[in-house]
Amino acid sequence: MLLQPVGLNVGQQVESALASQPTTSGQPSVATSSSSVASHESLQTPSAASAASESAATQASVPAVVGEKPQQTSTTTPAESTTLKRSKRAASSNSSSQPQPCLVQTAKALAEAVRRGETYIRLTADINIGRAAIPVKHSLVIDGDHKYTYMYNGGENWHVGLYFAASNISITFKNLKIGDPRVKNSANNYYGIAPAENLIKNSKIIVENVDYYSDRGAQPFHIRNASNQIVFRGKNSFHTTKIAGSVLVQEFAEATNFLFEEDSDTTINMENTELIGTFWPSTGPLNLTLKNRARLKVVSANALVYSDGGALHKNRITVGEGAVLDVKLTDKKDGVLMYHDHDLTIDVQKNGRFLAETVGANNFNKNSSLNLGPGAKAELKNTHGDFYKNGSGTIRLDNADELLMTSGSHGKTSPTGLSASKPTLTFASFTSETKGYGIYADDQWVTDQADTSSWAFTPTRIKRSPTALTRGQEHQIQAASRFKVVRNATKGTTESPKNPPVVTPAKKPGQLFLKQVPDFDFGPRLIKPETQILRPKVDGEFIIEDTRTAAAKSVKVYVKVIKPFKNGNLDVTSCLSYINRSGTEQQLSDQAVLAEEVDMTSPQSLSSQWNQATDEQARGLKLVLPVEKQKLGTFTGEFEWSVQDVPTN
Repeated sequence: MLLQPVGLNVGQQVESALASQPTTSGQPSVATSSSSVASHESLQTPSAASAASESAATQASVPAVVGEKPQQTSTTTPAESTTLKRSKRAASSNSSSQPQPCLVQTAKALAEAVRRGETYIRLTADINIGRAAIPVKHSLVIDGDHKYTYMYNGGENWHVGLYFAASNISITFKNLKIGDPRVKNSANNYYGIAPAENLIKNSKIIVENVDYYSDRGAQPFHIRNASNQIVFRGKNSFHTTKIAGSVLVQEFAEATNFLFEEDSDTTINMENTELIGTFWPSTGPLNLTLKNRARLKVVSANALVYSDGGALHKNRITVGEGAVLDVKLTDKKDGVLMYHDHDLTIDVQKNGRFLAETVGANNFNKNSSLNLGPGAKAELKNTHGDFYKNGSGTIRLDNADELLMTSGSHGKTSPTGLSASKPTLTFASFTSETKGYGIYADDQWVTDQADTSSWAFTPTRIKRSPTALTRGQEHQIQAASRFKVVRNATKGTTESPKNPPVVTPAKKPGQLFLKQVPDFDFGPRLIKPETQILRPKVDGEFIIEDTRTAAAKSVKVYVKVIKPFKNGNLDVTSCLSYINRSGTEQQLSDQAVLAEEVDMTSPQSLSSQWNQATDEQARGLKLVLPVEKQKLGTFTGEFEWSVQDVPTN
């Protein structure tokens, strides 16, 4: 039996509130049957779990819903079953909720709503404001209700469209399409979706679940002052192309500060809008941050960063824990990370990923660095030569998993393109999890890195100190097209070892059992004046294993609700569903439903396709809460998973 609490805390809406994300965990145990085994997932609060935990429910009048880290207790059941429970504490909000949205269906109604000071506007139809001027003097949310499109054709003018007419405010676009491929000039302004002239300060543009399309290559954002910021939440996509006569082709954004929130997923496609840069910090150094687990994919015919003026030094990109920055730059002239040889630091934090493919050698001056944290990976490729151009910056591996540098056609030095007398590849002190590194050239073992010796790459030599390379090893690396450093690799392997498996109770031979289950976390939520589609975070894997001599070729996985999902007397069990790998959605209830049929040719990870999407790509558990079912407090309940043989013919 596997018990796995999953909680959902709901507090009243506070637009600026931040909520921490508590995580609950389930632990596997020994199965009790060779043909059938069940797992429970408990969606419970402290009040429901008081008998099993010392944690107690608390309520406080605070400005945000705050979820604390779960408190863990364990209870051992007789014989072969071990049960592990986690409960959590949460403080709920009693602050006032956000006003009901103002509904508009015409450009005129939109302009009037903004003029009279409405703060939350929801579209009820597609709206094209053309060249209308709508000054915004207060913080404002434009919500497309996941259905509607906002269009404008402002040309080259600060003061058309929804434009900033005051500092210290934010304009938010959410659940919205901006521009329509079927409508010419439907997202067309040199100064972006919310123009902000240079005097506008301490302001934000926030986008959340936005799809942007411009047929004229017009940039989405222009908010230059160094005190301003662009914030990305949810899932966003930006596509700019150009047609004959396009004159407003510009960068993705002329701005300084970019924040990609936790778990956000943003795609930028500018493959057909050649200019010189994607991000242009023109008034101060670039500060681009991906928070934990955020994903940013950029495909651009321009340099990733065009810097001048105030951005000569201290440009920084931070890839947070578990986040991914994936960059593909395609133009033969401008397809590099930095257009100018200015400073750039890229910090890739724990388990983060930095993937970069360019078509030119990249600037990497002495003040620049690439820092890879514990478990991080970087894959760097120049399709037309060595990755860096006379690079004198520093690459530092702080117990990172892997560094791979590839030359599409071999250049003058080594695949790295590093060229300086000082050390340019360095290692932090090894932790207990790092035994050393393997060094590879063209995927062939060269040597090991058993200590923190640093490397200096020059046009004629590759030197490691104090543990030196042989001349043969130097030549092997210099002549290669791929240079790879892999943590904990040993001779004969070319990949870093996988993370150690989860320690589970010993299993007896001859069993069909659940080997591992992931953590699920709906997290704390705020009451909103709209239906919310909630997807849990999934941390770990759902693995079925069959160790019997005559193992089944396939098994069926069933799920049911064994305790109603409730908040007090409010039952939302009927709002729960499961979407299988083929995209079929089934409502959950107290009757077991067939979730999946799994081919058992090897241990199976059922969760490999579970995600947090809210569109047709969604897979896994789903909770849809309409407005009338969003109640202050915490929802509790319990699932049961089970696996059974599929009878053979």
